[in-house]
Amino acid sequence: MISAMRFSIRDLFWLTVVAAVSVCWFIDRRSVANAKAALEAERRAANAELIAAKEERERYSKMFLGAAELMKLYEDKMRPVYYPPKDSGL
Repeated sequence: MISAMRFSIRDLFWLTVVAAVSVCWFIDRRSVANAKAALEAERRAANAELIAAKEERERYSKMFLGAAELMKLYEDKMRPVYYPPKDSGL
């Protein structure tokens, strides 16, 4: 004859503990994965912003260098020219 399986309170307590630990572990792993994905997305956004800032800095740098070269040309052309005095023949 097949005897019925009998569980004590202690066995049910351990089963509850194992189930609770498993559920907590699963929730923790899921939150860590979500946090990791969020940080990765934030890192990608920061890298894109950094690249955009570098491109903008390069563009303004070229504009500034262009303005500096124009200013130098302007100063060279606007520099007064002194001619030596002519001999008056006196």
